[in-house]
Amino acid sequence: MKKLLLAGGIGIAMIGAFVAGRQTAPDEAEQYIPRRGWVLTEQAQRTPDGGVLMIGDSLTERSGFATLCGKPVFNAGVSMAKAQDMRWAARTLAEDLKPDLTVVALGTNEALTETPIADFRREMTEMLAELPKPLTLVSVPKLPEHEKAAQPYNAVIAELAQQPGVKLVEPIAYETSDGVHQSPAGAQTWRAAIEASCS
Repeated sequence: MKKLLLAGGIGIAMIGAFVAGRQTAPDEAEQYIPRRGWVLTEQAQRTPDGGVLMIGDSLTERSGFATLCGKPVFNAGVSMAKAQDMRWAARTLAEDLKPDLTVVALGTNEALTETPIADFRREMTEMLAELPKPLTLVSVPKLPEHEKAAQPYNAVIAELAQQPGVKLVEPIAYETSDGVHQSPAGAQTWRAAIEASCS
């Protein structure tokens, strides 16, 4: 019963986080965030403890990670997600999975939509405070058309990575399929850069 309540709670929490401050109801694409959150919770209930929990957006969801640092990956990437959407999901999944390592790769959607830096800092700070260490933070990638916009978000990520038990993956340059998302070759580059943080 407890796990079922958590499953329901994560869906409600993600919906609430996403629609807060909106003037209109989320459209069909935007509703993907809580739907994906529900599926992730269901999967986590059936996944052995340990391994690597990866929290992120579409870059994580589409990455193709199977293992990291020699451990199986639980891919909790959610397309279109920002830190505010993933905070409650991250905490719930970490409590359920008890990961050996948690990787957080967020900030790209904030940079693309110019989310206020103060909001990003607050949501990331609160999320990380609720996650177990060790942690790895992945910077917003080097995207030629958006590199300048990413800089203040990466400054926040680098600052948060100064905490004990936290590693930083510097901005990754990779081949894209659409200016943002990894091509098949770009996904290999992205994975390799994060894998390098294991050493």
